[in-house]
Amino acid sequence: MNRETKITYLILFAILLLASVLRLVHPTEIPFTNDEFNALLRTHFSSFSELIKNGVITDAHPAGVQVFLYYWTKLFGYSEIVVKLPFIICGICSVFYIFRIGKAWFNPTVGLVCAAFLAALEYSVMYSQIARPYASGLFFALAMVYYWNNIVFKPEERFYRNTFLYILFSTLCIYNHYFSFLVALMIGVTGLLFIPKKYVLKYMAAGIIVFILYIPHLHIFFYQFGIGGLPKLLAPPENDFIIEYLKYVFDFSPFIMAFTGFLFLYGVVYSIREKITSPNYLVISFCWFLIPFLTGFFYSRYVSPVLQYSVLIFSFPFLLLFLFGWLPEMQSNMKVILVFAICLLGIDSLIAERKYYSIFYSCRYEQIVLQSNHLNNYITTDNCLSLIQNEAELPEKYYAKKDNVDTTAFHFIENSPKKQPVIQLIEQEHKLYLSWGTVASGDPVYLAIFLHYYPYLVKEGDYYGGTFYLFSSLPGKGVSPYIFESVNTFRQDIPHWPPADKTFLVDSVYGSKSPSYKMDSLHEWAPSFTDTLSKMVTNNHNTITISVGILPLENLKDVFIVSELKSQDKSIYWNATPVNDCMVDSLHPVWQKAYHAVRLSDIDLNHPNIVAKVGTDKDAKKEFEILNMYFKCLSEGRSARTVVLTDEEKVAVADLHLLTIKPVLYVCNVDQSSLKGNKYTDAVKEAVKDENAEVLIIDAGIEAEITQLESAEDRKVFLDDMGLDEPGVNKLIKAAYKLLNLSTYFTAGEVEVRAWTIHKGDKAPQAAGVIHTDFEKGFIKAEVIGYDDYIQYGSEAACRDAGKLMIQGKDYVVKDGDVMHFRFNV
Repeated sequence: MNRETKITYLILFAILLLASVLRLVHPTEIPFTNDEFNALLRTHFSSFSELIKNGVITDAHPAGVQVFLYYWTKLFGYSEIVVKLPFIICGICSVFYIFRIGKAWFNPTVGLVCAAFLAALEYSVMYSQIARPYASGLFFALAMVYYWNNIVFKPEERFYRNTFLYILFSTLCIYNHYFSFLVALMIGVTGLLFIPKKYVLKYMAAGIIVFILYIPHLHIFFYQFGIGGLPKLLAPPENDFIIEYLKYVFDFSPFIMAFTGFLFLYGVVYSIREKITSPNYLVISFCWFLIPFLTGFFYSRYVSPVLQYSVLIFSFPFLLLFLFGWLPEMQSNMKVILVFAICLLGIDSLIAERKYYSIFYSCRYEQIVLQSNHLNNYITTDNCLSLIQNEAELPEKYYAKKDNVDTTAFHFIENSPKKQPVIQLIEQEHKLYLSWGTVASGDPVYLAIFLHYYPYLVKEGDYYGGTFYLFSSLPGKGVSPYIFESVNTFRQDIPHWPPADKTFLVDSVYGSKSPSYKMDSLHEWAPSFTDTLSKMVTNNHNTITISVGILPLENLKDVFIVSELKSQDKSIYWNATPVNDCMVDSLHPVWQKAYHAVRLSDIDLNHPNIVAKVGTDKDAKKEFEILNMYFKCLSEGRSARTVVLTDEEKVAVADLHLLTIKPVLYVCNVDQSSLKGNKYTDAVKEAVKDENAEVLIIDAGIEAEITQLESAEDRKVFLDDMGLDEPGVNKLIKAAYKLLNLSTYFTAGEVEVRAWTIHKGDKAPQAAGVIHTDFEKGFIKAEVIGYDDYIQYGSEAACRDAGKLMIQGKDYVVKDGDVMHFRFNV
């Protein structure tokens, strides 16, 4: 080993040491993320079969990592560092393997540069500290590529050893994550383009072995792909996704991005000038990054959302190799300077700019537990009611046990639509203070309830997806959290509220002269609040809370508090809370409060001139329940047209304009032997049986031949030979008319006969209006001959003589095939 090589490996050792340090800072304080807690909750099964059935199949990932966690936690327990350590090691090993690939493909300088970036960027550091299939997949993918490179480009060197390791890491990739599966598939196919011919069969045999090893997982694969992506959790990517991704992976740091751009341009210019390139590897690197991105992007746009920054970590190394693969080999001193600069920029961004260790290490669950415990010790439990949102059974209890916190004074609140238990608890305890710890998914209606009883904010803390509040009922012990407030007592006209209809104002407490607004079956809307959103809030993270005083005089199951945001008269958000969810006593006429809330951070507010409207609606139940039916249906992957609604319900949600509610006709193109159906047409019928849709079977080849026949006689002979009653196109037209509820009538004159399309059930004036609106406006009467009568007698005159021409008025419902002549006067 010469001096240059020794220095290269000393630099690599320093990079690996840095990668280890950055991933093991305060190792016992690295918190679990919500994703990790969900995974750990799915390890509490008594058998492997139960794990697969309830812990793997229901997830969106392959079985590999979940099975590993199942056995790992059984052996070593659930502490953070124990669970995370294998993934941290995978993250460190990834740094080593990207160096080996960069060195093999280009030169040692490229390997060191790529290794330094992978060691120090927040993107790779953070996912190395998360016990999910990201750092593991990164390591498996890079190791697979290294041994793939050896068997494809250097097959004469240790072929069987490299093939065994390639098979091993390929299999681990496909069991790890579906995007690392995609990377393994993509790399396997690429090998067929480059491997020498004499090794092709052995290479293909390796691929077959990988597939055989995956067979036990196929039923999980097909089930999970049958479900699709994560529509409830993810939105389709925007057009600028790749730009935002590049900012993200380079820490949003202008210095790192500028330095990356400089190295890329320097390498390109140098390579072009010196004519030193490795075109195959550069093209491979670029394609291996681009293909997973494009696959995820278009699948998320047109099938189901799956694309996140995390899933591109398996192809991220190839972006680095493409960007820096142009660099030439440098002298030792330049390598040291270059790697030192990259590491320094990465450390500065990670610690100083991004504040990674103070933000990521601040676990929301642990901080909520610690803050609640601190306040109980400081204020005493006699004066403070401590409430914690119980998102899952593990997180809070885990950290309470870890930090030796006594939780007997805590009240764990489920994220339930029914708020009566919380309201009753507050009224029974009647404490001076209330603390509330919640994660980002917590129901904001709780905030509206707490602010009614405790209107002063003493303390607020944000902890990386969680928030802790301390409220007080004492005026001098906190400040009002309200930025904007509007109260309608119906005593006088209030800005942003329409004048109340005085015929519905009643004395809410007899003799008190304090008015309230009475809603009944004839008056379903109470006065509503309306204002421009920008005048009400300071930023998109504000929460709008609403409370309504209600005296229940009857069952309130149909009464809702409704909120809506509109932009240029287009609804961009609508939600409703049943007031019964807050009614502690709905059987007696006692004044109570109902609550509603709008969390703006949950809404896309990228719209101009947004107007907020809030009110109570006695008829919102219809729309609310129908929306719930549609939501359940669409979440299960079914079309909206499978939901059966009454005509009245259809009118209530007509403004939704759902695409999948539109009627559909399924046309199966088959060969001549399958005109009565086959297993594929049966599968179509089975798939759409809940839609009440018609499935039509035709042979497009036969239809094409029919169009070539000039005479009706020839067409009839052809159809008879085929055993058909009529052409498929006729069936298609009839089916389309039936689907769209259409019919046809005719007008016949000396010069021409015209067919006019109308809706079934249209009366004579509406049918006339299809020809010209003046016909409908000035309609007097219509002369009508039935189609069968016209065919039987042959002419209008003959029908008239036979008494088959009828004079019809405005209430006549036009029948399919009627021959009509309208009389009108405008």
